[in-house]
Amino acid sequence: MVGQKAAQEEDREWVVAYYDLLGIKQEMRDWSNPRSTRDKIAEFRSMLTHPLLSAINRNLDKRSRNKPDITKTRECEFRTFGFADTMVIASPLVNRFGVPQPMALSILLTTMLPLSAGLLENGILFRAGVELGIAQAIRPVADYFTMPDRTAPPLEYGRFSEGDIAGPAYIAAHDLASRSGSPPGMFVGQAAVALLNEAANGNGRFRDAWAPNAKQALGLLMRLESKNGFNVTPDGDVWAVDFARLEATGANSRDPTYRKTQESLRAGYGWVLNELKRDRQDNVRQKFLWLKNYLEGRGISGSSPRSRTSPDT
Repeated sequence: MVGQKAAQEEDREWVVAYYDLLGIKQEMRDWSNPRSTRDKIAEFRSMLTHPLLSAINRNLDKRSRNKPDITKTRECEFRTFGFADTMVIASPLVNRFGVPQPMALSILLTTMLPLSAGLLENGILFRAGVELGIAQAIRPVADYFTMPDRTAPPLEYGRFSEGDIAGPAYIAAHDLASRSGSPPGMFVGQAAVALLNEAANGNGRFRDAWAPNAKQALGLLMRLESKNGFNVTPDGDVWAVDFARLEATGANSRDPTYRKTQESLRAGYGWVLNELKRDRQDNVRQKFLWLKNYLEGRGISGSSPRSRTSPDT
């Protein structure tokens, strides 16, 4: 009974994002082009971490310097772990100062735009799920193989650290990213959407401090109808990041980041068209057809893509 109580006290609300590269498992089975497979995994990891770190620097460090009085409100931290074609990024909803904040969730959604565009340009498809729920931090596997150095000074606090979590939040994010037949992109769970609505309305734990930020994050979402080919529709039953609707970020076409992301999407669209000319299994072809229709619906037309090896998705 005591053990159960102690475990319960360690439960926390976490925002969990689970990312899975599509087609890599089959490439590892075939192992016909190891270098290409390794390069895709490396590119995926690099392109995932770069926008996250950039967003942290823009949204947190600068804000903390200019307005130190809101540092406790804006602070957040992340735990990361991964294996082969998968990465997980998790952040406790209540930060180290005891303040609840949706900053981590907002950053994970916002960075989907440059991430999706950059990977699509390089012929890499992935699916992700993000959800809010209960989980506990657990020791990473590497700790069990490492003798502790009791003479070493304690590590300073950092926003990113390697470590595992376990709990319903992890499973929920995994299930969103693993839904059979769903197209590439990031799927957002109901609890995560409810959190953004709570913050956008200035209700509950967040008051008015997070309203503009949460409203912008909600503007990045779209609804898909899972029973109708995951078509975009206002009455859809699935939430996903609308990663090609660049105007939702608040930027305009003159912004350098906007233009770069748009160019990457156009190159990716050209790659999708080329892939549709190949003989594909029906489930793989369906993913490319969905991307073609989705990008065209967002006004994206193709340019000549550079040569690349296509994954089997």
